[in-house]
Amino acid sequence: MKIKLLISLTLLLTASVAHSRVDASLTVSPNPVIVRSDQIQGSTTLSWTNEEASGVICVSIDHEEEVKLKEVGAEGTLEVTVELGKTYVYNLYSGDKERLLASVTVTVVQEKSEPPPSQLPPIAPPSPDVYPAYIYALTQDGTLKWYRHDGAQDGKATWQGPRDVATGWNKYKFVFPGGGNIIYAITQDGILQWYRHKGFETGLGSEVPGSWEGPNDVGRGWDNLKQVFSGGDGIIYVVNRDDKLLWFRHNAILSGAGLETPGAWDGPKEVGRGWGNLRAVFSTGGGVIYDITQNGKLQWYKHNGYLTGRGLETAGAWSDRIELGPWSSSTTFKQLFSAGHGIIYDLELDGTLKWSRHLAYDVGYSKPFLPPEAFGNFGNKDWLGTFQIGRGWASFTQVFALLPNADNSGVVPVDKRSTAPTGTRPGVRSTLNPQPPLRRTPNSVRQKKPER
Repeated sequence: MKIKLLISLTLLLTASVAHSRVDASLTVSPNPVIVRSDQIQGSTTLSWTNEEASGVICVSIDHEEEVKLKEVGAEGTLEVTVELGKTYVYNLYSGDKERLLASVTVTVVQEKSEPPPSQLPPIAPPSPDVYPAYIYALTQDGTLKWYRHDGAQDGKATWQGPRDVATGWNKYKFVFPGGGNIIYAITQDGILQWYRHKGFETGLGSEVPGSWEGPNDVGRGWDNLKQVFSGGDGIIYVVNRDDKLLWFRHNAILSGAGLETPGAWDGPKEVGRGWGNLRAVFSTGGGVIYDITQNGKLQWYKHNGYLTGRGLETAGAWSDRIELGPWSSSTTFKQLFSAGHGIIYDLELDGTLKWSRHLAYDVGYSKPFLPPEAFGNFGNKDWLGTFQIGRGWASFTQVFALLPNADNSGVVPVDKRSTAPTGTRPGVRSTLNPQPPLRRTPNSVRQKKPER
């Protein structure tokens, strides 16, 4: 009888302990952290889940007394900096720190050797009669690939690349151009970083000294965004959780200076409302913005106040919104982006890359109006294309193209814009097919005063 009672008590205690166990996990990637031979620090990302919805993460370095790192919620991520040769133990505790829920050990090692130099032949700069688009694609493993579309002006499938120009970019939630050869990236915890790709014309990668500048931390609090896109020339638009369109301008785009430098930023300024329920939104530069609505309509906007951030309270800050018609790939596109001058790239879900050019991008439409579903060289004065120019792009997580500067020149390094005369810089072209001002609105075009 005593033996049966003891067994019953043991089973009851085991069941009670099992019932009190909390489902939680703490993982880290990458691990081990591999640091380049010329560096002593690296970074990795903690990810956690916690059934209790509250907890504390602590860290112990080289088995020393642990310190509190962060109070956390039910789930999330945190990028941490680690130092070469040290061992880090991260512990996830309950909110009262009475129970250890999960633990992970991180080691930091040095890269054994420099990667071998690329054996690919060098790529020549574009010839003077070529208007190229510089396109970047991010893979799932964090490799940033570079392409040069030498057929960007007329939609020919003429390419240079791909070339791997950087690694470790899968830590970014958003990556987008800034104007010229400037690229911005937002980390998972909302840090805005600045890069300059000096090797953008020929696809030089990080293995070539001097091909990159950065990253520089130039902003913080850039998390919890619905969408973010570039207007070129350091102008950044953000769609926040309140569906408002916010405008920023990074005046220090040339130097990569951040918040510590007075005057480095203008904004944020609220310039629109009701921008949350859109399938896609992007800019071709010069204040011209496109979006795709939930029902597949392509809409055109002109933010005349894009250089200074003038909003709805200022008369003339926006031109009338124009519904251009249904987008031909509205049910199959994965991402839309522009290389400037009305050139639009459509990345389809099946990996097909398509090219179109809105010839009337600066004014919205010409006369007579023809919607974008009338693509093709059949007398459409507003559009050229659509042409299929690539395949096999489905696996990329983000794709974007460098944007021109505000002077409507081609994509050139922004630090050369004020010193090199137009027509002498590589890749520079004047404005493509500008349209005259409009005098009347055709009945087939729906115009609206933008609330945005």
